[in-house]
Amino acid sequence: MSKEERIMNEYYTSDWDIQADYLLDYDVFDKVARFHQSTTFTYKKNQIPKGVRQDLYTWLLENERKLSLPKNYISKVKLNDFKLEQRNSPLNFDNQYIIPFKLLSEILHRSFGADKKSKSRSFPSAGALYPIIVLVLVFDKSKIDGIVDNGVYFYNVYENSLLQIQKWEKNDMEKIANAFYLNEGFPSPIAIGYSIDMRKSLLKYRTKGYRHALIEIGLMAQRLREVLISITNNTFGERCWSGFSDNSLTYYSGLNVRHSPITLVQWFGKRMENHDI
Repeated sequence: MSKEERIMNEYYTSDWDIQADYLLDYDVFDKVARFHQSTTFTYKKNQIPKGVRQDLYTWLLENERKLSLPKNYISKVKLNDFKLEQRNSPLNFDNQYIIPFKLLSEILHRSFGADKKSKSRSFPSAGALYPIIVLVLVFDKSKIDGIVDNGVYFYNVYENSLLQIQKWEKNDMEKIANAFYLNEGFPSPIAIGYSIDMRKSLLKYRTKGYRHALIEIGLMAQRLREVLISITNNTFGERCWSGFSDNSLTYYSGLNVRHSPITLVQWFGKRMENHDI
């Protein structure tokens, strides 16, 4: 067996989807897929988003960044305080900054890469199944060193490589912007898309596997946030975004909306001063 064949056998499976189709309970799959669809946005041309009604808006203002304490408790233990240097998520990024290839490589590898020996990653996954697909979404190739096309790239966690699965031409970018309900350009030239491999997430844990997948997305998003703070000395930031047309973005990314829906997008890039939220 050649070295390349050994690596393929050790890290990859070629026909896992055929096996999954045989093993999967499609009643469970349909139930979860329908529920997931109930949580999505659908883009409609010239649609005007509805505003938040006044009483709800008032409640939101009063409760943002607030903690709901228990009304009754037995005792309180005061812990030692430490200096916290946390920065909020940027509203905008420096879109004139060109992200160096070496820095992009380190960000992706430290955030999502797998250890060659243990095959583990820097975040836990139920059953070590890792059903979340990491997608690198490139909106402006001129601002990402080493990237020649706008489009969607599958991140290979074992090789620290990008596999282009969809190319976005110039005339595609308006459709992509519409999927994000954007009128004034993209917040950043690059983002991470988190896609759930529905079949993989449901095979072992059935409906609870969907919960595990959502938890894993949160862990991955936090990991990227911590890596950006660590290796860029907090000069880079990120912003999680769920306000997009789920099916449109998934479709334009070349994925199946039922089998691998994009569930969260995380913009990242160099911070601009005084643009945090």
